[in-house]
Amino acid sequence: MKKKISNQSPKFFLNYASFLFDAMAAPERGRGLLSRALQSLPAHTHVETTAKFGQLEFRSPNGDVERGRTVFEGLLSSFPKRIDLWNILLDLEIKTGDAEQVRRLFERVLGLQNKKGNISIDASKKVKPKQAKFLFKKWLAFEEKLVAEGGNEKMVEDIKARAAAYVKSLQEE
Repeated sequence: MKKKISNQSPKFFLNYASFLFDAMAAPERGRGLLSRALQSLPAHTHVETTAKFGQLEFRSPNGDVERGRTVFEGLLSSFPKRIDLWNILLDLEIKTGDAEQVRRLFERVLGLQNKKGNISIDASKKVKPKQAKFLFKKWLAFEEKLVAEGGNEKMVEDIKARAAAYVKSLQEE
């Protein structure tokens, strides 16, 4: 069956990998399926297929979150401007629950660097203003949710300051 259907649809590989991860509890076989999928599928589907396999690592009870991070790091090193990939990874990390990891990701995608209390913006990594607005809103919502659960109110103010610094840097250009 793999030979007949494999050249047509990434859904086949994703469904089969999901079956291997969840029902069969054979994640190694599921991981091996990614290379087979990339050989069989057209090139324009590779990024999305690889991202789906990375998501499967995060979401499956038999998956490995660290492997999922590695998959996404490989994608992001090849496609650093793809905000959709950043957004997927941010959502997955938020669900995982590691606040420091999520903060580092937001800083990376926005090109922010915090050096001894001073916030600077890496001009080479700047995202478009509309994308930055979306990301800052998402980050603020994440921090406000943490505050509601007993987190640090100072982080909310820090993010607002970072957003203001970002807007100011855009106006200076």
